[in-house]
Amino acid sequence: MHKNICIVKLPGKRNYALISPGRIAYGLNASEPELQGLVAEEETFLLEQKAPIDIQDPLASVSIGLIPTFDCNLGCIYCYARGGETKEIMPLEIGMAAIKDATRSENRELLRIYLVGGGEPLLYFDLVKQLIDYARATYQNVEVNVVTNGTFDNNVLKWLLKYGVNVRVSYDGAMHDVQRPYANGKPSSFTVENNIRRLILGGAFVIVQSIVTRDSLGTMQQTIDRVVPMGVNAIKFEPAIATGVSRASSITEPDPKQYAEALWEAIRYVAEQGYDLTVDTGFFGEPSTDYYCGMPVNNRIVTPLGKVTSCVEVARPGDPYANTVMVGNISGGRMVLDKTRKEALRILHYANQLEGCSSCNLRMICHGGCPMANIWRNGLPIRKSMFTCTVEHTLLPKLLLAIAEDPRIAKIVMEGSEIDRF
Repeated sequence: MHKNICIVKLPGKRNYALISPGRIAYGLNASEPELQGLVAEEETFLLEQKAPIDIQDPLASVSIGLIPTFDCNLGCIYCYARGGETKEIMPLEIGMAAIKDATRSENRELLRIYLVGGGEPLLYFDLVKQLIDYARATYQNVEVNVVTNGTFDNNVLKWLLKYGVNVRVSYDGAMHDVQRPYANGKPSSFTVENNIRRLILGGAFVIVQSIVTRDSLGTMQQTIDRVVPMGVNAIKFEPAIATGVSRASSITEPDPKQYAEALWEAIRYVAEQGYDLTVDTGFFGEPSTDYYCGMPVNNRIVTPLGKVTSCVEVARPGDPYANTVMVGNISGGRMVLDKTRKEALRILHYANQLEGCSSCNLRMICHGGCPMANIWRNGLPIRKSMFTCTVEHTLLPKLLLAIAEDPRIAKIVMEGSEIDRF
């Protein structure tokens, strides 16, 4: 059988999914000869492709990440970056140098900018405005994306709408004020909910990102009931994960099997209620032989200190694995990258993970999971995370079968939004 065909046994008798790059084929109630015939069809299709299927860089366009500050006005109980514990702000000249040098020797007609944390990227709004104005003056086309805690004021809201910024808002629904209060302990949900509504009324496509802890595991459906009336079209659930730099701990993390079951029930709930809502599971993606995200190949995320990291979770020089994950710095008005470190990161592909990822039949959907999450869990050399594996093997077989049998489920998990893993 072709190396890029995986057979996944689905619930029920003789139900199978054949996974290959860009394709999912089904054999439901298939006899052994019917299954082998389906395999032969897929092999023929792959062999007839004009170009060989190989590992490709996941981000085709030129992009750069900016962490404007480590400061934050919230005190989230699980923050992956300890936002607000230090207050560094990116100097304007650092950001301008990163933008100017982002597409050196590449296509200068389009630049995608991702404003991320760190801290809250819109907290020092004058700096952000100056950086984006500079980018628009430097490049023919600029696309701006931001991940925000949603506590911005009216001036920021008007700017986001005026420039068509793609907005992802962190909002934890029923548990928001417990998990994401202001730094002084006061609730933040009223402001965040109001800003989500106003963005959508203004014509913005808003993705809500919701973190699930052990305590909020049973509230995912309540969170869905809150975001749908706001007009939200897409929600991404993610489990809180304890790392070497986060506020989360092992008691904050949900049990992976329970999380997978709750996520599955949330997807079913959306279908049963007839909601027009896309659910990005974070664990189901288009089948491919690609990397999980841009970290191993082309992420360039500039920190307030002028360092260039490949992952937002490792943004300070003293962070664990900084010597591996940080790939350069801004020096002399230019972005200087360490080619040796960048090349070393390319090993972070599922085919190189120890303990079985290269032979797992879910590998082209899972892609080995978040490489940094695997490193936090097991160190280097990279090994698969049992948290990720448990979620994948609990969720995906029943989800794959539901995609084949129920067009509502297929629409919920496969349409509506394409979210970059940056």
